[in-house]
Amino acid sequence: MSASRKSHKIVENQTVTPELLAVLSEFDADGDGISFEDMAAAAAKWKASQGNLGSFSLEAFPESLRDNLKAFDKDGDGSVGSAELAMAAKMYQDSLRDQKRLKIVVMVLCGVILLLFAGMFALSWTAIELTKEMRAGDGGVMKTPSGDLVAMAAAEEAVPLLDFPTLSMDVLKQAKDISFVNGPEVHYYVVGSIVQKFPTSGAGGIDVHITSTSGKEIVISAARTLSLDGQIVNTEGRRLSGSCARRLEGSPTLRQLSACGGGATLSMSSQSASGGGICSPMDTNADGFISAAESGAPADDLAAADTDNDGKVSLAECNVAYGGAETAPAPPPPPPTFSNGTREGIFNFPLKSTNLASAPKAKFWTVIPGTIEGTSNPDTPPVYGNDLTDPNAVHGAPYPKDGGVVHAGIGGSGGLNDAFAAKFGADGTFQAGWKSNHPGLDLANAVCVLPSGDIIVAGVAASTNGANNRALWKLTYNAAAGTLTQVWMAYSFGDMPTSNGGFEMCEVGASSLIFSGFVGKEDASGYAFKSYGNVDCLDSCSGHIMSIPISELEKSTPPAAGSWKTRDFPAMETAKAARELANGDIAVQFYRFGAGYDLAMVGPDLVTERWIWSTSADTGHEGTDMAVSKDQTEIIVSGHGKGTSENRPGQNVVFDGTYQGFMSAYRVSDGSKVWTKSYGAGGNPLLIFNECWGVTALTDGYILTCGTGIECDPGTCCRTASLKTGTKLANGLYPLEDKCDKGEGDDRPGAVARPPGKWNSMVIKTDKSGNLQWQRVDGTLAADGQSPAIASSAAEFSVSTDKGIFIQTDLDIGFGLLYLEY
Repeated sequence: MSASRKSHKIVENQTVTPELLAVLSEFDADGDGISFEDMAAAAAKWKASQGNLGSFSLEAFPESLRDNLKAFDKDGDGSVGSAELAMAAKMYQDSLRDQKRLKIVVMVLCGVILLLFAGMFALSWTAIELTKEMRAGDGGVMKTPSGDLVAMAAAEEAVPLLDFPTLSMDVLKQAKDISFVNGPEVHYYVVGSIVQKFPTSGAGGIDVHITSTSGKEIVISAARTLSLDGQIVNTEGRRLSGSCARRLEGSPTLRQLSACGGGATLSMSSQSASGGGICSPMDTNADGFISAAESGAPADDLAAADTDNDGKVSLAECNVAYGGAETAPAPPPPPPTFSNGTREGIFNFPLKSTNLASAPKAKFWTVIPGTIEGTSNPDTPPVYGNDLTDPNAVHGAPYPKDGGVVHAGIGGSGGLNDAFAAKFGADGTFQAGWKSNHPGLDLANAVCVLPSGDIIVAGVAASTNGANNRALWKLTYNAAAGTLTQVWMAYSFGDMPTSNGGFEMCEVGASSLIFSGFVGKEDASGYAFKSYGNVDCLDSCSGHIMSIPISELEKSTPPAAGSWKTRDFPAMETAKAARELANGDIAVQFYRFGAGYDLAMVGPDLVTERWIWSTSADTGHEGTDMAVSKDQTEIIVSGHGKGTSENRPGQNVVFDGTYQGFMSAYRVSDGSKVWTKSYGAGGNPLLIFNECWGVTALTDGYILTCGTGIECDPGTCCRTASLKTGTKLANGLYPLEDKCDKGEGDDRPGAVARPPGKWNSMVIKTDKSGNLQWQRVDGTLAADGQSPAIASSAAEFSVSTDKGIFIQTDLDIGFGLLYLEY
């Protein structure tokens, strides 16, 4: 005990009996004797614990325990009652129960998560298994899900044969075959061995020596010459190709590279200044002259080429005699016909093209007649065979689901006409075809693709009552099966024998398909559309537009009567096109015989007239198609008409021109004209015709699809009075007529000689003001796969996609697809 407390000591330990000392020692917590303070504290605690059985005072407890018990003193009176203790006990029991429940919930959630993981794994595994295109069987053989064996093949790509000296041995050692053209012969060899020979002096390049399995030795020199068993092979203008398997860098997979006959066109660099051209390959002894033995031409033909009468035909004389600088090179062998009925081949006419270097790269496919096969009309059995003759595609539409395109048109079948449609992939591959197989006259003039991917073909179909009707066909495309199948045909729109009709165009709007054409034609004759001409209405037709909801067309049955809206324009013979604007208004282009074309703007209800305006006095050209600019400010009309007169060089007479291609622009707001521009391929304006048909709007301008040709065959209507000038020749023809008959209608130096009546495809790209940016004139090989000079083609319509532009062309052996790749 401290000094201050000793004065309060009430008893000495030695003066107290042992029993009392034992009791009092309980109050001596620090063992230094009992003081009044210790006794007072003990008494206070004893008193606090007496007389109140419903609670206890916190003062009765040690200070260290008192702080913990304060948590139960909810009312703060310094004591803890039975109610407060009961509440604390209940809270404790509740916490125990909540902890137990929480444990159960956690265990259940863990179980659910495990089940979800298991389900996701099972679904993923099932999806992977179901989407497998093939799997290994018990014997290690790959099979399809249906159990068929999988056909395996390697992809192949052409490698130019003259490029072999630039390839490494890692590539060359995998070569399997080569092919090349030597004069009239096409050579094909299987590679037996390949040797690279390096220059011994350190100068020069690498020569490649190939020994075939048949013992032939082919040498490709570093100077890009080719020899066969020691004899130089003439490769001028020929197609050379080799094939080899190349291992891609960092990949164990072999990529086959081959395509015999499909290599790039190659030219020899060792030509004299006066030589070159088409005749250079004939000069096998390199003396600069062509002998009878070298040319293989009749003696009279060779003598006629000797213009300087020196008894020899130089390369320059030969080139002039055989067509000049633009004359097609010696033709390659006929391209192969693929199983899908198409073949490749394109020949460009640079003399008629403009800024060709800035034009997109071009590919071309020819659709051979007979490749379009159809399914019969559901309610009519087929009455003739499946093959079409000379199918002519006149309209196309993009197929957004795979980036491809659908074309539609007309072809002959069994002496009658059938509508047809053809589906192409994004790479131009022909995928599926359909034809109507419907008795009588069938014409497909337009095609549209619904949001579902189903296809609507619009045109004309004959009915059993003798009328020609506005007609729609719905088709569905099955990519896996490679088929276009007819779902329904509809031609009950009110046409009758004394009031015939037809659709010329369709347009996919925001919620409807808009069809344009005519009604009220008093007879069923004189049906012509697109490049075939214009319908002959005999003043009885009315221009006609019809709007059918897309929801109706998506059904598996034809649209119900009353589901469509129509509008007739009695003063117009036919509505050639209708285009929906972003605000729902519809621009309509009309044709009137002898009066050019007219335009109108109507509201979405087809009744409200924004404006109707005659344009014929302003343009002077026929209207064939219409587009709306991407900024929705202008309407563009394509077509053709009489070209401007011009003075021929060396003459004082003004000649009337033939047809030129045209485009005219009109304001959307009121139909007033903005500009008119004309286009052509140049040359003699008395002989060369340019006709333009389709127009497509791009963000930076327009694509105009045209044809250019010489229409002056004997007996045709194109023998204009202007041709009959000058003095008749001994054959009874005027000079221009004689040139035309000889195939010299395009008399520009270096032009390809073409027989009259032969056309080329002409595609024109302009800016938004109609100014020419580039122009390409192309042809394709004739049916025999040889001369490009005797085959006809004309571009009619274009379809723009994200990756390029599909140009459909009319050919004399079917129809073509020219693809311009961005």
